[in-house]
Amino acid sequence: MSKTLHLIVRKGVYYYKRRVPSFAQEAFGGGMYQVSLETRSLKEAEGKRALQDIMFHARVDAARANEQPTPAPTSAETGILEAEVRARVREFVMMRDAKANDEFVSDYTEQERGDAIENIEIEIQNLATTDDPFGQELISRAYPTATGLTQPHPRAADLVQRALIEIRNRKLDRIHHGYARPYFDPAFGPVLEHQTTFKQVADLYLKYDADEAEANNRRRHTSEKKAALVATVIEMIGGDTRVDAISFDTVKGFQLTLDRLPANRNKLFPGKSIDQAIELARKANKARLSYLSQYDYASQLRLILDLAVKKRIISHNFANDLKPLKADTVSDGDRRKPFSPDQIRQLFSGAFYLHCATLPVPYRGDTNGGWRFWLPLIMLFAGMRPNEVCQLRLADFKATKNGVQYIDVTSEESGDNADQLAQKSVKTRNSIRKVPVHPVLIKMGLLELVEDRRKAGDLQLFPTLAPKAYGNYATYPARRFNERFLPDAMELAEDQALYSLRHSFRDALRQIDAPNDTLRALGGWADHSETSSDYGDRTNPDYQSKWIDQVSYPGVDLTKLYPKSPKSTVL
Repeated sequence: MSKTLHLIVRKGVYYYKRRVPSFAQEAFGGGMYQVSLETRSLKEAEGKRALQDIMFHARVDAARANEQPTPAPTSAETGILEAEVRARVREFVMMRDAKANDEFVSDYTEQERGDAIENIEIEIQNLATTDDPFGQELISRAYPTATGLTQPHPRAADLVQRALIEIRNRKLDRIHHGYARPYFDPAFGPVLEHQTTFKQVADLYLKYDADEAEANNRRRHTSEKKAALVATVIEMIGGDTRVDAISFDTVKGFQLTLDRLPANRNKLFPGKSIDQAIELARKANKARLSYLSQYDYASQLRLILDLAVKKRIISHNFANDLKPLKADTVSDGDRRKPFSPDQIRQLFSGAFYLHCATLPVPYRGDTNGGWRFWLPLIMLFAGMRPNEVCQLRLADFKATKNGVQYIDVTSEESGDNADQLAQKSVKTRNSIRKVPVHPVLIKMGLLELVEDRRKAGDLQLFPTLAPKAYGNYATYPARRFNERFLPDAMELAEDQALYSLRHSFRDALRQIDAPNDTLRALGGWADHSETSSDYGDRTNPDYQSKWIDQVSYPGVDLTKLYPKSPKSTVL
């Protein structure tokens, strides 16, 4: 402890002088406690100071006991990195120091100059003394502004203490010399290396994403896919790499590695490092990641570094405009190829459908519970995704007041038995829609099947299907179609799969010049280029049925799949 701590000299006499914390000022009768020690001897003053310290702290403790307790914060700040706190406190010092510089008065009188120096030195003593109540109050008052926090954070209070001392040391330097040294404490010098690693920021990014996913009831599959992408990005950049060490060259190297990375790396080369997988794939002439897959990885790096910028850990994101090395040569229209009319004809002329066509009620020829027969047909004439079809409930089949039959595509359950079924899901908010039942599906007996299921006490359209991973009902049916049923029926082009039926439906709508709001209403495709708010409720099945009824596929004759004695079915 300094020999002169809390001691000042007035006309050769020592005084005990301390700042009083605000909560105790009423008890002390002011903000400053000062008492004469009635001695000119420093040694004697030191002895009397010890007694004054005891008396001062006793009065402060008594005042604190009467103080109203500070309400506990209702929630803790999460995801605040130490580097971010350091950056905030450094900025706080810069702002306060700039303000002090603007307010600096160079023409002090000798008395004013002496008082200013004395007050600043006392405050520095208060701040430097661990148990000094006034110093603690100064730190507490500055803490929220300096850190942006309302609750304790590791080492944050120490940083604020150092910041307040730094600001006062610079003030003293101005008074003594007319200018301030650039810095006193190295923590507030011109160079401060952040020790935050890339993995720390990436983990925080995933935490924020998980919070958002939970709040919006987003599918678990989406979050797990993103986590897998991020894991690869961490491996490529290096989890222990300091974020502030990621340079333009780092990002360029990431881009080059991404261009050579093989598709299905973990499946083809389990347990192998990225470099090993790249070399093995080169020797085996394996396909590399597609443009879109590379873009997904690049986007994750960009978003992680964006977070680091927002956290003020780095000042610039070198991945801000990162794209795959090679330009995309596939147009959006060709990315997922629809089936041609001839391919559709081949599909429904295959052995399975030819067998069904020989029966009085063709759809009853499906011994798989109905999905083998109906899944491609509903996708083709309703534009629904595989899982949307496979998870259909009987309660989803409805009719308008005008008698238009439609399918209610929604993630919500309805009916008295909703709680007996697993939760349904849709891909996006745009996916929630009402799709009129196409006349071809009605003629094939889809509504009769619904009635048959109801009479049997079923709740699902396809009761043999159960949700697999991520709640997806279409996992098994889609695999069977993609691996066997479709290849057996037709020659598949690259990028063609069961999902191509949905794109065939979109092409069929375009062929009849259906407006964009109809594509959105029937297919659930997002189109941010325009709005349909001026056109009323275009999701109304009564309106959209006129477009559904026109959907057709030239050269595709499905009349052979109509029941031989069809009934008139009305819900």
